[in-house]
Amino acid sequence: MIGALAPDFKLLSLDGSEVSLTGLGDKVVLLDFWATWCASCRAELPVLAKLERDWAPRGLVVLRITEEPPEIVRGFLQRNGQGFLTLVNGESVSFQYRVPGIPTLVLIDRTRKIAAYDVDVLTYNELQDRLRKVGIE
Repeated sequence: MIGALAPDFKLLSLDGSEVSLTGLGDKVVLLDFWATWCASCRAELPVLAKLERDWAPRGLVVLRITEEPPEIVRGFLQRNGQGFLTLVNGESVSFQYRVPGIPTLVLIDRTRKIAAYDVDVLTYNELQDRLRKVGIE
């Protein structure tokens, strides 16, 4: 999928607001396909939270997408003191992006092309390298 135009989508966040890929304008977007029951996904959460804190001022948006019911995700986030933007009922988006397993990270550049596609846990440094390659500094 690298180099392909990223499929647009609309999903609801846990607070009920609608989020679409095109609605994010010219931001660099990192899609994180994850689940509360996935140990690798949970281990990656602090890395993505730090990445988001450090790189959001430079134009990065991290969207976490799950197929789990909102009440399960909401409970997990509350129990773990997490407050990040999570989009729910993401089955159709997982299908669009051909997600083979989780965690899957998809990096979308400012022109809406898929710049990286990783079915793995990445380190902070690996993620920074990918951001730099799409021109975000």
